[in-house]
Amino acid sequence: PVAPIDVMSVDDDGDILCMPAGWGDLLDPAKMPEGETAPTAADCYRFQLSHPSVHCAFTAPKNARQMREALRAIEHGALNDVEAARMRRIGDHIHANYKKMFFG
Repeated sequence: PVAPIDVMSVDDDGDILCMPAGWGDLLDPAKMPEGETAPTAADCYRFQLSHPSVHCAFTAPKNARQMREALRAIEHGALNDVEAARMRRIGDHIHANYKKMFFG
């Protein structure tokens, strides 16, 4: 199973995704499963870009610091298996506890 991600549009060539940080929920330390630290925005971008059908992901940095963090996703590349499992665990927790009203 894959942690839920928001799909903006889908076509035959792949998915284009938006909201990689789950409207900020994935970055909120108060919403993490017990024992987990909140991922960074770069972690969220890397998670998106690690999915085999994703060809691009949009960012919307507010300032130079956020732009540098988004660019770190490119520098670090795809998530390894341990990192991907952590992001799925966090995403599943957020989805189960904070997104029920929106996504069923």
